[in-house]
Amino acid sequence: MQPSSPPGSPQYHPQPQEPMQYQPTVPQQHAPPAAYATVPGQTIVMPPSGGTSGGAVAGIVIAVVVVSVALIVILSGVLYVWASSLAGDSTGGGLDVFTFVDSDAYGDDDLVYIQMNSGPTDGLNWATVGISISVDGGTTHTCSEGTNTGSSCEYEPNQGGGNSNQWEVAEGITISGDCYDNYGCYVDVTITKMGAGSEDDKVIANVQAYADMTS
Repeated sequence: MQPSSPPGSPQYHPQPQEPMQYQPTVPQQHAPPAAYATVPGQTIVMPPSGGTSGGAVAGIVIAVVVVSVALIVILSGVLYVWASSLAGDSTGGGLDVFTFVDSDAYGDDDLVYIQMNSGPTDGLNWATVGISISVDGGTTHTCSEGTNTGSSCEYEPNQGGGNSNQWEVAEGITISGDCYDNYGCYVDVTITKMGAGSEDDKVIANVQAYADMTS
């Protein structure tokens, strides 16, 4: 039984309470940073991730090193060949450089006269001298030292008053042989320094001379 209300007061009517409803939590939306704030019609391009630039630099460095090593190897080979060539052409610590002059030789079978114009102080040992000729571009003939040897080509030393074992400056040789033209012929003379032991033969001069058979 409900208690009665005083006269003239409104009657108390209690209100029924509604059950509580569960409200799901919605994640809070954050605005993008100011640096990447979107602008209508604008596309944001993000920078690529790091690491690619370092690989490119390393590749360039490796390529430079490889090319440098290759150039050093090639240059070393060139210098070695050049030094070996100088060593092969030298005797006694220096280069043997000879020059010769030619003239016509007077005689029935004499062709040309070859004189040493310059060379080392000690000259050229006669035992190492090799002479060969080609007449008018024909077959090359090796000349024998002396006269009346029966060879198709001979040479006779003309020495001065120096060392009889050496071909010295201002001394020469007379070369005799066959000239197949009654007027004259061209004689290509090759002067060789013959090697001894393991030493190779070395051509020290090629002289182009002319034999005048009318004189």
